[in-house]
Amino acid sequence: RLGPSAATARPGGTRAAVAYARMASARGRPRRGSRAVVDATLHAFRSTGFERPLHPFQVAGWVVFGTDVLMYLVCVFALLSRGVKILLAPMYLASVAAVVWATARA
Repeated sequence: RLGPSAATARPGGTRAAVAYARMASARGRPRRGSRAVVDATLHAFRSTGFERPLHPFQVAGWVVFGTDVLMYLVCVFALLSRGVKILLAPMYLASVAAVVWATARA
Protein backbone atom coordinates (compact mmCIF):
# COMPACT_ATOMS: atom_id res chain seq x y z
CA ARG A 1 0.00 0.00 0.00
CA LEU A 2 1.28 3.45 -0.90
CA GLY A 3 1.26 5.87 1.98
CA PRO A 4 0.75 9.64 1.92
CA SER A 5 4.50 10.16 1.62
CA ALA A 6 4.45 8.56 -1.85
CA ALA A 7 2.84 11.70 -3.29
CA THR A 8 5.80 13.75 -2.12
CA ALA A 9 8.51 11.18 -2.86
CA ARG A 10 9.45 13.16 -5.94
CA PRO A 11 9.01 16.89 -6.52
CA GLY A 12 5.89 17.39 -8.59
CA GLY A 13 4.31 14.16 -7.33
CA THR A 14 0.54 14.30 -7.23
CA ARG A 15 -2.27 12.33 -5.72
CA ALA A 16 -3.32 11.40 -9.26
CA ALA A 17 0.08 9.82 -9.85
CA VAL A 18 -0.25 7.83 -6.65
CA ALA A 19 -3.74 6.68 -7.62
CA TYR A 20 -2.45 5.63 -11.04
CA ALA A 21 0.41 3.74 -9.38
CA ARG A 22 -2.09 1.89 -7.21
CA MET A 23 -4.11 0.90 -10.27
CA ALA A 24 -0.95 -0.23 -12.08
CA SER A 25 0.16 -2.38 -9.16
CA ALA A 26 -3.32 -3.89 -8.88
CA ARG A 27 -3.07 -5.06 -12.50
CA GLY A 28 -0.15 -7.32 -11.71
CA ARG A 29 2.77 -5.01 -12.39
CA PRO A 30 5.55 -5.47 -9.85
CA ARG A 31 5.70 -2.94 -7.09
CA ARG A 32 9.29 -2.16 -6.14
CA GLY A 33 8.55 0.47 -3.52
CA SER A 34 6.45 3.56 -3.53
CA ARG A 35 9.13 5.86 -4.94
CA ALA A 36 9.88 3.58 -7.91
CA VAL A 37 6.18 3.25 -8.73
CA VAL A 38 5.59 6.99 -8.53
CA ASP A 39 8.70 7.73 -10.64
CA ALA A 40 7.59 5.27 -13.32
CA THR A 41 4.06 6.63 -13.21
CA LEU A 42 5.10 10.26 -13.63
CA HIS A 43 7.01 9.36 -16.77
CA ALA A 44 3.96 7.56 -18.21
CA PHE A 45 1.99 10.80 -18.69
CA ARG A 46 2.38 12.95 -21.79
CA SER A 47 3.89 16.35 -21.31
CA THR A 48 2.71 17.91 -24.60
CA GLY A 49 0.14 17.28 -27.30
CA PHE A 50 2.84 16.60 -29.87
CA GLU A 51 4.43 13.49 -28.35
CA ARG A 52 4.43 10.19 -30.20
CA PRO A 53 2.81 7.71 -30.46
CA LEU A 54 -0.13 9.70 -31.72
CA HIS A 55 -3.48 8.93 -30.11
CA PRO A 56 -6.66 9.16 -32.25
CA PHE A 57 -8.12 11.79 -29.86
CA GLN A 58 -4.92 13.79 -30.23
CA VAL A 59 -5.25 13.84 -34.02
CA ALA A 60 -8.98 14.58 -33.74
CA GLY A 61 -8.18 17.54 -31.49
CA TRP A 62 -5.78 18.93 -34.10
CA VAL A 63 -8.43 18.53 -36.80
CA VAL A 64 -11.08 20.27 -34.68
CA PHE A 65 -8.73 23.14 -33.79
CA GLY A 66 -7.66 23.57 -37.43
CA THR A 67 -11.28 23.50 -38.58
CA ASP A 68 -12.18 26.15 -35.98
CA VAL A 69 -9.39 28.38 -37.23
CA LEU A 70 -10.41 27.98 -40.87
CA MET A 71 -14.13 28.47 -40.17
CA TYR A 72 -13.41 31.68 -38.25
CA LEU A 73 -11.25 32.99 -41.07
CA VAL A 74 -13.84 32.10 -43.72
CA CYS A 75 -17.05 33.06 -41.91
CA VAL A 76 -16.11 35.99 -39.70
CA PHE A 77 -13.56 37.63 -41.94
CA ALA A 78 -16.05 37.59 -44.82
CA LEU A 79 -18.29 39.91 -42.79
CA LEU A 80 -15.59 42.46 -41.96
CA SER A 81 -14.45 45.44 -43.97
CA ARG A 82 -11.02 45.44 -45.60
CA GLY A 83 -9.42 47.76 -43.06
CA VAL A 84 -10.62 45.69 -40.11
CA LYS A 85 -9.42 42.49 -41.79
CA ILE A 86 -5.94 43.95 -42.20
CA LEU A 87 -5.93 44.92 -38.52
CA LEU A 88 -7.39 41.69 -37.08
CA ALA A 89 -5.78 39.02 -39.29
CA PRO A 90 -2.24 39.35 -37.87
CA MET A 91 -3.55 39.48 -34.30
CA TYR A 92 -5.73 36.39 -34.81
CA LEU A 93 -2.94 34.43 -36.47
CA ALA A 94 -0.56 35.46 -33.68
CA SER A 95 -3.04 34.14 -31.11
CA VAL A 96 -3.29 30.83 -32.99
CA ALA A 97 0.50 30.61 -33.11
CA ALA A 98 0.63 31.35 -29.36
CA VAL A 99 -1.79 28.49 -28.64
CA VAL A 100 0.27 26.05 -30.73
CA TRP A 101 3.51 27.27 -29.09
CA ALA A 102 2.02 26.96 -25.59
CA THR A 103 0.83 23.43 -26.41
CA ALA A 104 4.32 22.45 -27.50
CA ARG A 105 5.89 23.96 -24.37
CA ALA A 106 3.33 22.62 -21.84
